[in-house]
Amino acid sequence: MMINFVQFRGGFVGESRSEKQIHVKDLHIDVAKKIENLIHEADFFNLPEQKTAGVGCGGVRYEITINDDNKSHQYQCYGNSIPEKLVALVDFLKGHKNG
Repeated sequence: MMINFVQFRGGFVGESRSEKQIHVKDLHIDVAKKIENLIHEADFFNLPEQKTAGVGCGGVRYEITINDDNKSHQYQCYGNSIPEKLVALVDFLKGHKNG
């Protein structure tokens, strides 16, 4: 499983971008299980591709793409409109260190 997590910040003046790529197979088994559980609890692969409600200008926007075997799904939302069931996964990905 491969996770691409992008966090966009900014608005009219400019946008900054922070990106993390996580190869779940390369993680410690406990961390990999934690991520897999969070994805399952969020029902990630059944979320619509984009949640359009929320504040875009000057706010934070998240883009999560997960590729797992033969399925792939992307979800985008603004920081003030993250679905409750996705909050734990977003918080985990924000805190995960690359490498």
